[in-house]
Amino acid sequence: MGNNGADAAGKDPLGSLLGDCTGGITAAILAIPGNMVCGLIAFAPLGPEYAKYGIISAMLVSVFTGITAGALGSIRSLITGPQVSTAIIFASVIERLLRTGPFPAGDGRAMTVLLAMAFGAVLLSGVMQALLSVFRAGKLIRYIPYPVIAAIFDSTAILIIGGQLTSIVKVARTVAWIGTPATEILARLGQFDAFQVEITLFTFVVCLVVGFLARKLPAPLIALLAGCAAFYGLEYAFFHDRFDAAFAGVRPTAMTFSFDIVRSYPAFLAAKYRPLYGMIAYSALSIAVIGSLDTLFAGMSLSATLQKKHRGNQDLFGQGIGNVVGSLMGAIPGEGFLTRTMVNHEAGGSTFISVAVYGGVVFAIVFFLNGYLTLIPKPVISGIMLHTGLRIVDAWSLRLPIKLVTARMRDKKEIFLNILVIGSVIAVSLAFDLITAVFVGLALSIATFFGQMNEDIIRRIYTGRIVHSKKARNRRCTALLEKYGGCIAAMELEGALFFGSAVAVAEHLDRVVDGRFRFIILDFRRVTRVDVSGVKMLQTIAKKLGAMDIGLLLGSVSGTSGLQLYVNDFKFLGGTGKVKAFPDADYALEYAEDQVLKEHGEDPANSGSMELEGCLVSYGFDTAQAARLLGYFEGRELKKGSFVFRERSKGTSLYVLTAGLAEAVIAIPEQRRHRRIGTYSPGTMFGETALLDGGERTMTVRLMEKSVVHRLSKVKFNLMRKKDPSLAFHLLAIINGISAEKLREAYEVIAEFEKG
Repeated sequence: MGNNGADAAGKDPLGSLLGDCTGGITAAILAIPGNMVCGLIAFAPLGPEYAKYGIISAMLVSVFTGITAGALGSIRSLITGPQVSTAIIFASVIERLLRTGPFPAGDGRAMTVLLAMAFGAVLLSGVMQALLSVFRAGKLIRYIPYPVIAAIFDSTAILIIGGQLTSIVKVARTVAWIGTPATEILARLGQFDAFQVEITLFTFVVCLVVGFLARKLPAPLIALLAGCAAFYGLEYAFFHDRFDAAFAGVRPTAMTFSFDIVRSYPAFLAAKYRPLYGMIAYSALSIAVIGSLDTLFAGMSLSATLQKKHRGNQDLFGQGIGNVVGSLMGAIPGEGFLTRTMVNHEAGGSTFISVAVYGGVVFAIVFFLNGYLTLIPKPVISGIMLHTGLRIVDAWSLRLPIKLVTARMRDKKEIFLNILVIGSVIAVSLAFDLITAVFVGLALSIATFFGQMNEDIIRRIYTGRIVHSKKARNRRCTALLEKYGGCIAAMELEGALFFGSAVAVAEHLDRVVDGRFRFIILDFRRVTRVDVSGVKMLQTIAKKLGAMDIGLLLGSVSGTSGLQLYVNDFKFLGGTGKVKAFPDADYALEYAEDQVLKEHGEDPANSGSMELEGCLVSYGFDTAQAARLLGYFEGRELKKGSFVFRERSKGTSLYVLTAGLAEAVIAIPEQRRHRRIGTYSPGTMFGETALLDGGERTMTVRLMEKSVVHRLSKVKFNLMRKKDPSLAFHLLAIINGISAEKLREAYEVIAEFEKG
């Protein structure tokens, strides 16, 4: 269910209602400092006389945007509020309109139209969010690389901290630092009010200390109360006249300004405002993208806490419609707010009622106390904003320069690219504005995506001389493969296979393939996606290899997205002659080995039969020892499908296969399937470990055809130790040798893979 009302299904209705009220009130009280900060940021370009309107506009997000989003979203207890990042984008919209539009300073009517256009960007961003959800495109936003997101956070932090510092020392952002004499810069830096700087630093320190020592306490709210107490306490003590004047001028702010803005929407349809439409749309997309990220992140985090399925598109639709409604009521952009939602949840809020209470409390504060909100001293707000800026700095991005120095060489490229992306977005945000920075970030996201798509699809390459198939063969066949297996090359692919990456495979084959190769195996197990152009390029590769009398073997075809379909559609296997497909790369390798053995006089397909004595001699016994050992084995003929032993069963016997074929598999319970780990042909000894330790079998061995299996039991082995200890000792030496050989082969395979 998308409704969180199910959470309260098993609760007492009165208790659930009380929890919703408590959660909503708590979240509303904690929202006040953050809303004020965002409102002041959003309206900062208009000057201090518009600060009160900015605060009201930010508070209205919690009312109209929040209640609408909560009613329509999948998580009804999701709290909405303004975020610093989108508040800065909104401020950038106002700043651009002031700089480029026909809005003369001091013209109240022009300012109302300007605000109508800015809120029009919020309305359009809401429409974009709703459309993203309707077309199920919301999930695409999740693929924005984290370095871009981190850069947006860092840019926001720098803009907040830089803005507050320049405000504190009374230096305008337009000061020409380059070319200005140092004495003049120092003189300007000295033009600040020491009292206000002290209050700012005091508020900032309170935020830091409370946040560090008591993480569950609302640091901004406590700092707000402490800062106001310190400011007015000192003013009362030392500047009594200023104290009286501040409270004497308290007047409620008219709540009708939002209606004035709404009535001005038709005005910006005039021809003189049309050149600004592109910038409005451009800004709306920035707000939509950043706001969607915040909403999706908050929704996913809360879904994990509530153990509910996350319906991101529904949350995005609710948030979009919420921004449309909010913009019509004079609210700046709003997004899902994770910290406030968690406060609401921890205080007992679990249904839409908590969101309605949250919005109602904030509206009551705005309606009855809006005049007193203007009494909150600016240095107190500056201290809270400095702390906010510090908190949103991305810690991961700060560690990247250190990682660049300490990381392994192969990781330095990735780290450097991350630093380059973050640095580029930050530089653009400082040189231009956050709107442009967001679009630069999106462009870098696209470039990064295509860069990853074009990364080398070849994961590793190995030859059949080092890596053998899982089919256990007799000593003679194994020796032949170690000598001639180099004519088999396997290429393990990883990522997406499209035209560009398939061309990279073809170019690599052109460089390395020569007359010594007989088979090329392409392993598609880690290929995530295949498109038509990639398969067409594979056909070209197959034809080129076929002309060189080299067979192309495709492994893991059935498990690769799209490949099986395209192979069938293009008659890939039938049209090229020397192309074959297999369930996995190991079967392909086994097939290639069989062909190599045939070319050198062995017939692996002919299971036939071997004498037990000959098998034992091939393992290192002399004929006399083998003859003595025969008496301790018990031979049995078993039909196809019989089990020699099963996984997890107790085992105490060693086996030798002298006729037929057997397959060893292990179970993968979570995938409800079995994985082949080996195929045993005549002359293979297996199950030797259980003869020594009597432990559980680690695999299942099943006969693939009518077979003859010889068994040496623990009882017979103990008898051998008493009657013929030298023979028993030699058998133990042979078993140790088999184990050592298996370890050596494993180490060689690991070493071969490490080279890739």
